[in-house]
Amino acid sequence: MSEFLELNPTAKFWEIISENKELFTPGRERISYKQARKRILSEDITAPVNLPPFSRATVDGFAVRAADTAGASETQQGYLRVTGEVLMGEPADLVVNPGEAVKIPTGGMLPDGADAVLMVEYTENISEDMIETTRAVASGENVVKKGEDIKAGSLLLKKGHAVRTQDIGALTGL
Repeated sequence: MSEFLELNPTAKFWEIISENKELFTPGRERISYKQARKRILSEDITAPVNLPPFSRATVDGFAVRAADTAGASETQQGYLRVTGEVLMGEPADLVVNPGEAVKIPTGGMLPDGADAVLMVEYTENISEDMIETTRAVASGENVVKKGEDIKAGSLLLKKGHAVRTQDIGALTGL
């Protein structure tokens, strides 16, 4: 046996690689999300749906039209008529018209016509169907809009990406 290392020419190297390419071509498989961390994606992943799938409240309160609360303060209260309630996990089959409010829980679907959520802490029940507010809200306040986190059809992860923990969270959310 020679004490010196014998090197192969470049052509011989590529010949060996070519003959054994199945060793260098990873297969494609479906696995549980629990096994996905640090795996390499074999294809691009696009979002099949919006996340969240609907606009929703981030606080308990009242779904309102922000313009209806303009000017409300501790010294100049605003008044809104309560026309219904959105239940958690149920579709919002109500419409918020000018001067109206709809009771809504955190995570509840924002009804049509509403563009903000007034925190319950800034309201006082005047009667069963009337609230007083001591604060104005801006359009979009206390709301996560449909598709705000991930838009349907958007590229989520690219082919060749090493899957991280946060990627698994996004994928399971979709």
